[in-house]
Amino acid sequence: FVLTSFNDIKGAERYGKVVLDIMEYTKVYYQHCRVYALIYGFVFPRCMHLHSCLEPIAKAYCDCAKIGDSEWLVANAALFATLTFQCGKELSSVEIFLNKAEEKVKKWKTTTVFHATRPLKQAILNLMGKANHPTLLEGEAISFTKE
Repeated sequence: FVLTSFNDIKGAERYGKVVLDIMEYTKVYYQHCRVYALIYGFVFPRCMHLHSCLEPIAKAYCDCAKIGDSEWLVANAALFATLTFQCGKELSSVEIFLNKAEEKVKKWKTTTVFHATRPLKQAILNLMGKANHPTLLEGEAISFTKE
């Protein structure tokens, strides 16, 4: 992840693959919820097709839900929603996913990272024509007015 910050994409890709190989060799799969988020969410999207990152992030999201890792569930949900949007998936399916993920987030009271998905959700609502002012990034999901 650090190497991508320094534009060493090839080095980051190599280290990401090494980490996955080590996980495979040592059978340390319980950490994949965290590792997949970093590798498939931040490193591989810069050097591989985005579509190839969707399945591992979705698996990590589902496994986080199974084991009750709420922090990384939220991180994987945000990454999955962002990647599906960037891959051009149907907007309504991304909205449905975000709504279901938000229910889990509220249930587990781990909303910290999930707030970062609000602009994405509002952009999706705008593109779907579900906003009063589709040219503004403000509406149901994100609001800048004081209550």
